[in-house]
Amino acid sequence: MGEGAQPGQDPAVAGDPVVPDDAPLSDDAPLPEDAQLPEDAVVPAHFDDAEQAARAIAPRRNVWIWVNVGLVAVVCVLAVVAGPQVAALALAAQSALAGIVRLVVREPVAGLEVRSRWLDVGFYLGAAVALVALALTAPVD
Repeated sequence: MGEGAQPGQDPAVAGDPVVPDDAPLSDDAPLPEDAQLPEDAVVPAHFDDAEQAARAIAPRRNVWIWVNVGLVAVVCVLAVVAGPQVAALALAAQSALAGIVRLVVREPVAGLEVRSRWLDVGFYLGAAVALVALALTAPVD
């Protein structure tokens, strides 16, 4: 077993380049010319290659991650300013928007795509319905 390896752990992780042990360990250091991806490297089925997968999850290139971050900030402000009922309704609207986006957009949506399309849509829309029901029936002091 190699240095730092744990029992039951494969030292060659799929998708990681095979780098010699004497290579510098830095995120911005270029890979050696002889570095190769293992033949069993896994690329999700809906991507053509690893580069396309990396682009899909890059936050700066995916507007939906930033829309969700902005909506969470709005919900937090509403919770303080307008109260929990309004914030819960805004959170329900955000969840419904996530469900609709997941249903309509056919390309991979980073931050929204977790499981199968229909399971994601059902979870997002079900959460929206539950939040609306709780917001409208919870006692407000």
